[in-house]
Amino acid sequence: MIILGIVTGRFDSSNQRQRVEGFKDAINKEKRIKLVDIKESHITKNGAVQAAYNLLRENPYLTAFYGTSALDGIGVDQAVKQFPYKPKPYIVVFDTLPETLSLVQEGSIDATISQYPYEMGYEAVEVLLKLKKGEHPNVLQHTDTMVISPNQLPITPAVGKEL
Repeated sequence: MIILGIVTGRFDSSNQRQRVEGFKDAINKEKRIKLVDIKESHITKNGAVQAAYNLLRENPYLTAFYGTSALDGIGVDQAVKQFPYKPKPYIVVFDTLPETLSLVQEGSIDATISQYPYEMGYEAVEVLLKLKKGEHPNVLQHTDTMVISPNQLPITPAVGKEL
């Protein structure tokens, strides 16, 4: 059984709420995963450390973390290193800050989800141009994501350089 805690940037942020809701919808189909609590990090490293620490203190059998904002992984890792867990909880987070990628490469963070901000910006201009021409683009615009784990050294297609 995986006992899971979520650290999310802000409860009032729509992208953070959607990440949590999508995650919850996916784990509701899996009987081996139990979500015990969600804590807010206020999109700060110190907030993520405190949120993860509180999750660990309140749920001593926690076996996994999911972090939804860029600094959550760094903070969760710091909190986990303060507890003598064997094995350490799984940590899956978002974004590709250099410190997050270093923690992925050393195996402290199990995976991070990479977004493509360049592609998002490029697509935004394409939508603006369509609107100017009187066209009505699709309401939903999707861009790629990539899972980065310690065994990978991905190349980002949007910027063409190694992460």
